[in-house]
Amino acid sequence: MERFEIPVTTNQTKTGVALDSETGLPLTFLFVDNTSNSLGTFESPYPTLAQAEAASGIGDAIYIFPGDGTDTGMDATLTLQDRQSLVGSGAPFEVATRFGTLEIPAQSANLPRLSNGGAGNAVVVANANTISGLNISTTGNANSAIFAASAANLTLQNAQIQTTGDFSAGVEITTFTGGDLLCNQVTTTTTGTYSSGILVDTFSGQDLTCNSYIFSSQIDDCHGISIATSFEGRDLTVNNSTLALDGLGSKGIEASSFTGRDLNVSQTTVSAPQGFGIDSASFDGRDLKIQTSTFDVLREGVNIGTYIGRDFTVDNSSFFSGPNDGNILILNFTGNQCLISNSELLNARNGIAIGILQVGDFYCLNSRIFSTGPVSAINLGNHQSGNIVIEQSTLDSLGQQAVDITHNSSTCNCIIQNNKMSALLESVFIQVGGGLFEASIQNNEFFTTGDDRFAVRITTSDPGAQVNLQYWKNAASSPNSADVILNGIAGLMQVQSPNLEQSGLEALNDGVFDLIGDITFIPFE
Repeated sequence: MERFEIPVTTNQTKTGVALDSETGLPLTFLFVDNTSNSLGTFESPYPTLAQAEAASGIGDAIYIFPGDGTDTGMDATLTLQDRQSLVGSGAPFEVATRFGTLEIPAQSANLPRLSNGGAGNAVVVANANTISGLNISTTGNANSAIFAASAANLTLQNAQIQTTGDFSAGVEITTFTGGDLLCNQVTTTTTGTYSSGILVDTFSGQDLTCNSYIFSSQIDDCHGISIATSFEGRDLTVNNSTLALDGLGSKGIEASSFTGRDLNVSQTTVSAPQGFGIDSASFDGRDLKIQTSTFDVLREGVNIGTYIGRDFTVDNSSFFSGPNDGNILILNFTGNQCLISNSELLNARNGIAIGILQVGDFYCLNSRIFSTGPVSAINLGNHQSGNIVIEQSTLDSLGQQAVDITHNSSTCNCIIQNNKMSALLESVFIQVGGGLFEASIQNNEFFTTGDDRFAVRITTSDPGAQVNLQYWKNAASSPNSADVILNGIAGLMQVQSPNLEQSGLEALNDGVFDLIGDITFIPFE
């Protein structure tokens, strides 16, 4: 068999000037090494940042070597121009060119050190800046490592930041006007009070994203991420991050007013033994999602004054709170759905407390909620309309009810099934003060330890209220003569029974019933 091949006779390598993918102009790098004393080239870098800054232009990159390992020559405020990059040699750096994205490997084992020299901010950014591979520190009150009165499109990556003064921040931007703010693999520590890792007064850009972000502080009133006035952008995302705040009143994530789209927290640990996890006076966005995360706090893990968004979701997460407050507190919920699934909420004063569940659905699925204080594990107040579903969960309260529901108007479809509950007072306490309450309670274990209390108590408290109840295959136990009390003294209460009598209802369940007022039995379905 004949074989025909094309022999390779020469190899050709073409070289050319790397061009900026946005402008088409050559990429310009200026180099800094505080042990050099020359012209800013790779072979002979500038000795100070000030010289590189003076020689640079829009879109240039300032590339810094560690030099002697100190901040000598790099200890004064540096002001960047639009589209400039400030790059340290201690981490890889990607550059977008006409040939595609090119990676410049790390050129040193250590991050170069920058500081503010004790006065002012260390780096003042403009628009479309990138800061990478640096160790930046500041001293003095109200001095931040990275600052801008107004900026857009900022990327911060592979950096270490330290601030020591009060009222300072790792990144401080008064108004973020457009594009994205990205923090990737950034570690920030502060030793001043009223300080933050990331502080934005007003965010009206697109996304604020923190990946592998670490913030630590042991001082009072410090916040990992703080949106002081309003978040008006698109998404705020915190992923694979650690926020450790030991000071009194500190907050992992603070968003005074959120009118963006989604707030997402995933694979993140928030430790605030004297503070809060997430705190927002008003959430008027779309969805707030917490997934695969841990909150260990003194106050609320999630504290929201008014929730006007769509869905609030906690999935596969753990909350541990101290004796002062609780895990999840929403004073006024007018959203679409509140979902707690596959999660633990332990050692809390409140487990889940929604002060006013005006409109929307509430789901607690396959979760464990344990409340030690004088309140309920789940407290849903002033419910107006929607579904309430509690399934396959373990609920305990050492102080009051396991489940406390108040329904006041319109229609509620309530399903409580396949749960284990214990409480000092009632395991389930439902008060219907108006509207229609359709309830299916089945396959549960209810246990109450308090004197003169019942495992289950369902009451109508208004002549306009109506309860339709299906109650079967439940085991209820209490230290009293009756385990389940149904009180229809006001309004209409209809209870399903195979023989249209109390004995038929008792035959379907384990426990002693006490029926008060006007109870109507209807056929069992």
